[in-house]
Amino acid sequence: MRSSILFVLCCLSVHTLLADETKLTFTVDGVAYSNVTFGTVTPSSVTVFHSRGIVNLPLAKLPPELQKQLGYDAQKAAQYEASVQQAMQQAAAEQAKKELAQRAWQQLAAAERAKQELARQEAEKRVKQAVDEEQQKGEVERTKKLVQSNPVDLFSIFLKPEQQEHCGLYKLSQAERNSLAKICLALCSSSLGDSAVEYLKNEGWEEVKVLGTRRLKLHEWSVVEEYLIAEKGAWTYILEPRSSSSLRPGKYLGKMGSSSCEIINSNGDAVRFTTEDKR
Repeated sequence: MRSSILFVLCCLSVHTLLADETKLTFTVDGVAYSNVTFGTVTPSSVTVFHSRGIVNLPLAKLPPELQKQLGYDAQKAAQYEASVQQAMQQAAAEQAKKELAQRAWQQLAAAERAKQELARQEAEKRVKQAVDEEQQKGEVERTKKLVQSNPVDLFSIFLKPEQQEHCGLYKLSQAERNSLAKICLALCSSSLGDSAVEYLKNEGWEEVKVLGTRRLKLHEWSVVEEYLIAEKGAWTYILEPRSSSSLRPGKYLGKMGSSSCEIINSNGDAVRFTTEDKR
């Protein structure tokens, strides 16, 4: 574009008067210029060196004798000005086009970077989720193996520090672990880890509600005696031996059968009973 403008200017016969060609004084728009030397001349203007500095003046405002000397032609001057204006407009349009293309490229690059960052975050999230799931699966498997090695007293896993760590109970305070072992609310305690709940379900232990003791006559030939009563779902169980100081009314874990059952007491021991179940 710059070369095009220079070509247009050259075609319009731009020329320069040397410093020794003329030295004179004249007035334009009330301003006097003395010791004048002409510089670059275009069809519409001239560069003037004078005693106070440099100025570019339109040829149309110079005295007639200077216009004639500098070859001023009003029609050619107008054509020249129109050509210069057109060249400037074209240059501005090209610059605006370049800036628009650059902004579009920058926006596209920013969008691509955002897309890549989102993909990276999603990939990290999937990897973390897979690792967490694998760790949880491993914890469940370790807990199952511990239970299989000691199936009678399941709550012993809460009493041994090395087993507490395998079950994830190290995250609880000592007071929370002691309370958990005593109250035996494995299926409904929100403090119990998922792995412990999983193995208890797999081993068939369920929540049992001990109601306390009642005086009952079980058979026509028997006398009225005191028995321990428990419930699981819609079933009521009459337990013998008739009482147990470690089974106060409350919720426990148990394996209930039609003729016998086991209930884990508040000390973590599995107590065996014979039962008579009733709807």
